[in-house]
Amino acid sequence: MEAATAYSVWDLLGGAFQLDAEAYQQISIAPGGIRLALLVVLVAGLSIAVAQSIILFINQVRPARFIFSLLLNMVLFAAGFIFLVFSTWLITLLPWTVQVSFPKLIAVLGLSYAPILFGFLGGLPYLGSPLLSVLSVWHLLAMVVGFGAVTGTDLGHAFGYVAVGWLVLQLLQQTIGRPIANLGKWLANTVAGVELITHRRDVVDVIYSRAEESATHWQEEFRRRIEEVRQGDLVGALTGGEGLIPGTHQSMASSGEREVGESTFSSGGSSAPEDSTRRTSVHRPTLDNDTLRTILGLVGIALLTFLVVISLRPVRDAWFGWYATLPRVLRFVFNLGWIGVIALVVAGLLAPLETLGWWV
Repeated sequence: MEAATAYSVWDLLGGAFQLDAEAYQQISIAPGGIRLALLVVLVAGLSIAVAQSIILFINQVRPARFIFSLLLNMVLFAAGFIFLVFSTWLITLLPWTVQVSFPKLIAVLGLSYAPILFGFLGGLPYLGSPLLSVLSVWHLLAMVVGFGAVTGTDLGHAFGYVAVGWLVLQLLQQTIGRPIANLGKWLANTVAGVELITHRRDVVDVIYSRAEESATHWQEEFRRRIEEVRQGDLVGALTGGEGLIPGTHQSMASSGEREVGESTFSSGGSSAPEDSTRRTSVHRPTLDNDTLRTILGLVGIALLTFLVVISLRPVRDAWFGWYATLPRVLRFVFNLGWIGVIALVVAGLLAPLETLGWWV
């Protein structure tokens, strides 16, 4: 990317988080500013898609289609951004308004989506909706500061342009944008492989119905275990398997001993190598599905933790950069607290997955 090195990219993101007008001025003139802005928008769209992935879980979208649905939502989010830039740019074409080029608006408004990079926090239980509201206000302020920085207007006039552009966008969505919205809905259902349930009331009804089915299943399982205990099959009740029916184990053991004895008597000592080979083949360790799922789950948790660390790094550098000047003991305490914040975010994001499970 010609715009900057990796460090200066972090500086631009940090400036966007701090609502620094200079960061928006720099990205509007940087050679690779538009690409960086579009990258921010795409990642922000993916972050919002992750926060809304609870809908995909509830609709029982298969894992492969789940990934493609996230990518589709990211692209649709970027398309909505382009429409927002276009509607705002239309306002600047009027004779009495400030003049700004379309590419500059893409760079500036794209960087203003930096707070939405934390949209994945919307998936946190209980705190998700309030955090999304805070991010939306933060995003609005970033748009106002960015538009004012690139046009040289004060914040009051910049807010007016952004607000009017948003109203124009709503008008376009309700008119010529309806066929596009229907196309996006059709694409989402096609990629997911099911007709997605998105209305809040319908989603709540599905959750309640599946909770009742799960409760009924566990009640039946509990009754079955109690019945096995009453019949004397304690092993089956504890392990959940078929258990041991009294008398069967002894008869199977005696019959097996007779077969082994007959085989040894008929073939002499030659049966020992064959029996050893048979035991080796039977007890050879294999990677079962449960072990594979555990390994994939641990890899997924590690990847999620890495993404959270990378996502929160600009916030730490922009808001808590002063901690580097603290004494060593206080820095150690701060690092422990930051690790706790990362662990809390990761645990909150994993909570919906652990609750709903994964169907494969």
